[in-house]
Amino acid sequence: MKKNTFLINMTVLYILVGVVFFLITGMNIYAYRIIVGMGESYANLAGTSKDFRTEFNTAFAILKEIVEDGKNKKLEQDVWPHLDKAQKNAEQIRKIQTNLNLEPEIDKFRNLASDTYAQSDPKKRKQSLNDCNRLVQNAIDKIDALETEHSALIRNEMSLVGFVYAVLLIGNFVAFASIFFVIYMNDRNFKTKAERLHADNANFHAIMQGLDSILITIDNSGFIRSWNSNATRYFELQEEDVFGKNMYELIPVFTQFKDFFDTVFYSLKRHYKYHERMHVNKGPMRIVDILCVPLISSSYQKDYAELLIKMDDVTSFSTEEDHGVRERSTQLVSTAMDNVVRDSANLNAHVGQTIEALNAMATDHGLSEEMIPFTAYLNNALAQISMVPQKYASTLQKGELNKIQIDLNEMVMYVLRICLRTFDSSINIEVSLNELKSWILADPIALSRTFFCLLNNAAEAVTEMRPEGTPRGGIISVSVEKIAGEKIVCDKIMRFRHAIKEPAYWVILISDTGVGIPLEIQKNIYDPFFTTKDNTVHKGLGLSVAINVINDLGGFIDVNSTPGRGSVFKIYVPELAGVDNTATSANASLDADDSEIVPGHGVILFVNDDIFMRKITKKLLEKLGYTVVDTDNGFEALDIYAQNMSNIKCVLVNINSGHFRNIDICTHLKEMDPDAKAVVMVNSEFDDDAARLHEAGFTDFVKKPYSVPQLSQMLRKYTAEEEQQA
Repeated sequence: MKKNTFLINMTVLYILVGVVFFLITGMNIYAYRIIVGMGESYANLAGTSKDFRTEFNTAFAILKEIVEDGKNKKLEQDVWPHLDKAQKNAEQIRKIQTNLNLEPEIDKFRNLASDTYAQSDPKKRKQSLNDCNRLVQNAIDKIDALETEHSALIRNEMSLVGFVYAVLLIGNFVAFASIFFVIYMNDRNFKTKAERLHADNANFHAIMQGLDSILITIDNSGFIRSWNSNATRYFELQEEDVFGKNMYELIPVFTQFKDFFDTVFYSLKRHYKYHERMHVNKGPMRIVDILCVPLISSSYQKDYAELLIKMDDVTSFSTEEDHGVRERSTQLVSTAMDNVVRDSANLNAHVGQTIEALNAMATDHGLSEEMIPFTAYLNNALAQISMVPQKYASTLQKGELNKIQIDLNEMVMYVLRICLRTFDSSINIEVSLNELKSWILADPIALSRTFFCLLNNAAEAVTEMRPEGTPRGGIISVSVEKIAGEKIVCDKIMRFRHAIKEPAYWVILISDTGVGIPLEIQKNIYDPFFTTKDNTVHKGLGLSVAINVINDLGGFIDVNSTPGRGSVFKIYVPELAGVDNTATSANASLDADDSEIVPGHGVILFVNDDIFMRKITKKLLEKLGYTVVDTDNGFEALDIYAQNMSNIKCVLVNINSGHFRNIDICTHLKEMDPDAKAVVMVNSEFDDDAARLHEAGFTDFVKKPYSVPQLSQMLRKYTAEEEQQA
């Protein structure tokens, strides 16, 4: 009812304003036409009557001079021209006032002037002259009467215009008084509604600020209408800086949810989104739950609506949940692999017994010598087969990490120095390190393998994974920067509304301009054995192991990738607080001097079961000048050495899994060739394996992560000895 009354009042107001405007316009046009018409008429009449008086009086004056003074003038030359002009003026006056005809007076004057001019009797001439004067005065009196009548008419018309203007002025006063009254009433109603709205907004604002969630309201055009303090902290934008601005332009990350918000507007029903991924302020990926509720009120305009967005950051909970799922998945796969190892061991035992039975039968039938090559081949193949499940099981099993104090800058540069020597020349590497020491607590072996894995993936993305026919190469960028812990755990601040003392994080950013990762498979990239590459070469364990290493350090990995444009991996690792910037790293091999690297040549047998490091170490050795024969199987390595004993200068060994390890390989090498040269990669020079190797006579160890200068010098020592002996 109030709404209808308001519409009626406004309609009447608009009609009244329209009528007043119409009257003012009509009156102005009417007055303009009257004033202009009367002005032109009066001006024409005044000018013509003045000319008529002048010419008629001049004609009479000249006639009088001729008659009384006897001047030598003639009517045709001196009187008639003025009389002709007066006659023309009389014609113009008759056009202005049709009932006034002065031409008869002029004609009479012309006739009487001729008679007067011809009259010789002075008395009659004077009498005729007086008659001419009366004709002139009669004509002038008529003109004066016409002007008087015309002036009275103008005064009457102006009085009418003045009356109409007075009425119009009163009407205007009434109209504007009505307008101001309606405006006053509407303003009073508006203030009343505004006070109610202010009270409602105050209550709404108190509710928004009191809740622990991020709360934002927008209209159906996307403009922000309210914004609570949690949103201010989360997006780092003050309420006064966002109010009335388009949310999609101000915070582009919300563009991915625009269709979802529009659905809520059109359906007028609440909708919920669970565990959505988004990047806030170019920071790490966040996982949020979003509840959208349409706000409907009868006071809103027909095509206007507002939407309440309630958002909770559940990244830590989701990350913990995902990490738990990955751990359980890895444990299941690892358990399955252990079962395969046990089952294969039982199967191997049965096969071994079968081979022994065959040997016994061959001996009984005198065929033992003929069977030896076959049984030897079967035994060797059986041993190699038994190593396959052990290799993958050991990769998936989480070993004990030896965490020490490490400077990330040194670790990154150590990895990049090796990558620069092994990557394709079409790859450009850009580096931006932090100016300060970036201390963390980590296992250098596991962390270096993680970085090698991520960088190797980036290198493959810009080279071998590119489609055929497209140029290979691209840019890999690596940077180290620091980020406050509050930004990482802001979801906890949102939920518990108090400061949480979290350590700062070091962020290692590895980006490439390669082929990118399709969105639909990004959630699977950390799954064990998941790969989009050739699975005969790539086993899909790199990222699975990498994320487990980072999670064990208390960090996480965030990925943002666009197919055709490249990928960005952000590795977040907690800072090791309380360490002096002048301190040194606990691992000296990380900052070794590359100028001490010594090239060499010759054949190196490289035995390594580390699927991440074998490929890149082989490339490094080849860059140093060596010919590398590599394998991940100790039995196969012994066969290769037996067949190429004279050519192989040195054996580089790194087998730490299964039943046939470094010590076993080296022992068999010594049995096969007492002069065999071997360099062993170890986690520590003081562990049990290293002690046993010392007892067996092996003293050349390279501690992992290996120092490239140390490794090159050790290999060069053996190749140089061979050259001297030759």
